[in-house]
Amino acid sequence: QNAQAGACSNMRFSKDNSTWYRWETFKTTRNVTLTPSGAGTKTVYVQFKDSAGNASAVYNDTINYIP
Repeated sequence: QNAQAGACSNMRFSKDNSTWYRWETFKTTRNVTLTPSGAGTKTVYVQFKDSAGNASAVYNDTINYIP
């Protein structure tokens, strides 16, 4: 069965919204090591792509890490 346009097939991540990891197969979970190390606000950016090659907007989530 062919994947339909709009169905999420790939994703990529960034820690600075500038330098991105390579596109990888979409998964519902993924570990990301937050940097810089130590306490503070950490942000991870993600972008999705469908099987037709259409990329989504960039989304992000931020946490305040307290060791």
